[in-house]
Amino acid sequence: MVRQGLGAAVLSFVVLIGFPAGADEAAAHGHDRAVTVMTRNLYFGSDLGPVLAAPDFPAVVAAVSAIFASAQATDMPGRMEAIADEIARARPDLIGLQEAALWRTGAFTPPFRTPATTVAFDFIELLVHALAARGLHYDVAATTINLDAQLPGFTSNGLEEIRLTDRDAILVRRGGDGPLLRWSPADVVTGNFATNVTLPSPGLGAITIPRGFAAIDVIIGETAVRFLTTHLETVSAAVQVAQAQELLAGPGTTTLPLILVCDCNSSASGTGLDVTPTYDALIAAGLDDAWTDKHGRAPGFTCCQAADLQNLPSALDERIDLILLRGDVGVRHARLTGARPGDRTSGPARLWPSDHAGVTATLDLP
Repeated sequence: MVRQGLGAAVLSFVVLIGFPAGADEAAAHGHDRAVTVMTRNLYFGSDLGPVLAAPDFPAVVAAVSAIFASAQATDMPGRMEAIADEIARARPDLIGLQEAALWRTGAFTPPFRTPATTVAFDFIELLVHALAARGLHYDVAATTINLDAQLPGFTSNGLEEIRLTDRDAILVRRGGDGPLLRWSPADVVTGNFATNVTLPSPGLGAITIPRGFAAIDVIIGETAVRFLTTHLETVSAAVQVAQAQELLAGPGTTTLPLILVCDCNSSASGTGLDVTPTYDALIAAGLDDAWTDKHGRAPGFTCCQAADLQNLPSALDERIDLILLRGDVGVRHARLTGARPGDRTSGPARLWPSDHAGVTATLDLP
């Protein structure tokens, strides 16, 4: 795996709270050993497949234009508001985000292709600001840059560079009524997998899709745990399994209790399009599934709504968004978020917040 430096892992607007608290401060928060965690895929806003399928470069430009327009049509700011409402109801202490997209545009300047830097939509910033407006404050403890792709396409300004940066991220609650959380940037690790899928593209040539992970060691009350998030490959089951193995051998190797939250793209329910060996391999490696601990074989579907997010009824038909545990961690509650029609955006289109549902769990620490 490729480890990224700490400076890349912690955004500039993180408010650091990683210094040990005194006994009085710890006592003020009580000694409850419960923590609530969440996994949430935010959804880019469009299917990227047409770019890879485009037969030539003019078709690539047309596909990029359509993808960006489709993403804009999903009301990305409104969706982050709806997800902030989910978080406000669940009050998680730690959140793992996948597809935390950063959409940027810039002048089209061939042949040098200057990197696009004008922010159109920053999902992390939109979400953190929406949470702050609700009186909830979260630090962006870690970000991992995965795919960072730029191609020309048409926007309302004409032909521009359109850049999509895919990120995983960890948010840590700051303040509030939950358990005292203590962490340091020195305890953050991010990285990309050594094994990634490479896909053929008639219009672009071979394209490698990087994926990665983010992890943090955090003291919750009086107990230290490792919190880990990832978004595993979806196209190749073999690559997905290799990434899971790399995860377990790398950041998943710890003597601390482990909380892994993921869009693992492997159907725990045995339904849908993503039935792969990865879920069983993770369970065989000693991880417990928080959902099955509380709900047994109840479906708990988390994926996937239509690409335009306009479908009714819900199209969720597989459980690929998971909270997995190791180290004598108990489960009080496990719930879905963003899965009911009432969870849709408040605008006239009434869109699902994402093509995925979220999952929260309240856990008892050892």
